[in-house]
Amino acid sequence: APRLSFFFVARTTILEEVAKFRAARRIWARVMREEFGAKNPKSLMLRFHTQTAGVQLTAQQPEVNLVRVAVQGL
Repeated sequence: APRLSFFFVARTTILEEVAKFRAARRIWARVMREEFGAKNPKSLMLRFHTQTAGVQLTAQQPEVNLVRVAVQGL
C-alpha cells in the first residue's frame, strides 16, 4: 500500500477542497489500519496528486479562466 497513489480534482471552493483532502487522508488511514491491518506507517499515508478542474473553465471568457485556475491552485 505505500506505493499506491490517487488523483483528486480541485475546484474553486478552497475550504471544501481542504476538508475533502483531510477527510480522504483520515479515511484512508482508518481503512488501511482497521480493514487491512497495516502496520507500516507509510501505508497509512495517503499519497495523492491534485489537478485543477477543467469543467469550470469557459470558452466564452478565456481571460477569466486564468483567475479560476489560480484560485483552484491555492
